[in-house]
Amino acid sequence: MAKKRDYYEILGVSRNATPDQIKKAYRRLARKHHPDVNPGDSKAEERFKEIQEAYEVIKDPDKRKKYDTFGHEAPGFDFSGPGAGYYRGSPFGFQTDLGGSGFDFGGAGFGVNMEDLFGEIFGAQTGRRGPRRGGDIESELTISLQQALSGLETKVNLPFNRECYTCGGEGEVLGKNVRTCPTCGGSGRARSARGPLKYAGPCPTCKGKGKTGLDRCSTCGGQGRLNQDQLISVKIPPGVKDGSRIRVAGKGKSGSAGVPAGDLFINIHIEKHPLFQREGDDLAVEMPVDFLDAILGGKLKVPTLDGTETTMTIPPGAQGGQIFRLRGKGMPRLKGAGRGDQLVKVKITVPKHLDAESKKLLEELKKRSS
Repeated sequence: MAKKRDYYEILGVSRNATPDQIKKAYRRLARKHHPDVNPGDSKAEERFKEIQEAYEVIKDPDKRKKYDTFGHEAPGFDFSGPGAGYYRGSPFGFQTDLGGSGFDFGGAGFGVNMEDLFGEIFGAQTGRRGPRRGGDIESELTISLQQALSGLETKVNLPFNRECYTCGGEGEVLGKNVRTCPTCGGSGRARSARGPLKYAGPCPTCKGKGKTGLDRCSTCGGQGRLNQDQLISVKIPPGVKDGSRIRVAGKGKSGSAGVPAGDLFINIHIEKHPLFQREGDDLAVEMPVDFLDAILGGKLKVPTLDGTETTMTIPPGAQGGQIFRLRGKGMPRLKGAGRGDQLVKVKITVPKHLDAESKKLLEELKKRSS
């Protein structure tokens, strides 16, 4: 006969794990390996049996103590009897009491709480809400156009809802008057019957906890969860646009029963710049050009958003409103390589006051060009 694996190893918990940690580990593994979730997979079925066997022992304080002392040779341990198998006679693998009338949900065999287990796996099919992915969080962030050009890493302060670290989300902790529940004997389950049907449900006395006399957790006030502000580090990529939505995976509200947390979505707003206007990946700027440079041609120093200046040539005969393009001086392309362009719109300036000599020269120019 093959040597049995250590029960703690099967559940993936340490030997000093708390009952809550053991329960959470069991529920996570049971949902994953249950035969009804893995139809036709004999390995999953065997793994499920192994998980259930381990849990049945170490969830019980007395059995656990014996196991810790004697191991698999502890007196009273027998998982090879008639109830140890898994009967798939019903649509969801509920065990059937073939010797009596009706059905025994979780009776002679593993004692699986099918209502709980399948309520988590199939949710609405059993009329119970299973563990849900945590909700998403929306946040707003306003940045400058320069920050959108270069990208940045910043901190976002968020209200964060998390499982209480003191009570593990239960809302209650062990107190001075705690004792094993007299109704269920510490199992957390109680059987009842309605006509020919027998089923197991949460113990009405201890509400499935297996103990009475628990004290309300002072850390969370019995809520099981804590609302705490948390600084989240967020990277904003270069080229981000006004109205962009940045997703930070796993930084939303925490999920239940070990399922993943939701996501954080940051809505980006970009402040207006006093000089530059964004047009897609291009940046537009209006620059004054002296009327003589517009006529004769010249050089123009143009500022760029990254703080440097570039010199561009104004060709003779430039017209007001004419647009010149500086390649690669725009915004980084968020989806793609390279950068957009900087569009320089010419605004021709004319002096308001001229001396007599200047007026005479311009009048002469006017006559020659007419």
